[in-house]
Amino acid sequence: MWSWPVFACFLHFLVPEAACQVKMVLIYGSVTSDATGISTTFSTVEDCKNGCFGSESCIIAYFSLTTCVFYNYVNDGKTITVEENSNNAYVAIKTNISNIPNGTCPASYNDLKLSVTSAVGEKNSWTRASTGWKMVNCRTGWKRFERDDNGTVVCMKIFPLFNEGGQAAAMRRCQQDNVTLSGIASMEEAEWVRDYEITTPRQRVFIGGERDCPDTPCTTFKWTDGYTKSYEVFSNAELTQQMNEEGYNCLVIRIKVGTAAIMFSQNCAASGIPFVCGYKIDI
Repeated sequence: MWSWPVFACFLHFLVPEAACQVKMVLIYGSVTSDATGISTTFSTVEDCKNGCFGSESCIIAYFSLTTCVFYNYVNDGKTITVEENSNNAYVAIKTNISNIPNGTCPASYNDLKLSVTSAVGEKNSWTRASTGWKMVNCRTGWKRFERDDNGTVVCMKIFPLFNEGGQAAAMRRCQQDNVTLSGIASMEEAEWVRDYEITTPRQRVFIGGERDCPDTPCTTFKWTDGYTKSYEVFSNAELTQQMNEEGYNCLVIRIKVGTAAIMFSQNCAASGIPFVCGYKIDI
């Protein structure tokens, strides 16, 4: 059973490279994970907690008896689970200072929010489970995005260009990794695609969207990945109205001189275009 007195917010501060301040939350609990923990020489719970606090890569520390183990955030597809218990073992969890307003613990245990921003600017949130919290990482080399729609977490990766095959070939290549051609839910995601690969005005990146109407003129498009719900990026789009022989019925992210638009309709058969694969993390 949960006992509120075993919960404590340690009002220590840290400013890592990502320029976000953090605190440590200490609870009675244990850690189960398919990720590998890092053994340390710290022999007290206070030193264990402070050691994780001072380490930029550590997100939680687990202390039992005289053993202190750190867990770092690594994009490796692994899951870390924190279970509440009262067995005199401790878990210290690093969280952004914004989750603890006014420097005080929340009045209710259910109001506790746990998330931390990495040195590269990725926000990594813990999800409330029945008896604790859980964090699921993206696969190695994939970029994590936490969306505003009910805590959806999506992992994305840009793949190099194909010489032929167009958007259909890009979709097949994503499916080989059991993922899909990804939609884009926000300007943050669109700008990541643009900034990651696009260096010239003619370069484009296929994303998971298609025209969704039988007649012309038509500028209605839909996401095809099954998990993207937001259409925010369409406010920064230039889309052709005609369903023509060139098949400008797909979507790309690109740079275009003379416009602030970031998303454009594209010939679906165009070759030599990189593409974005993605998948939703099931939490």
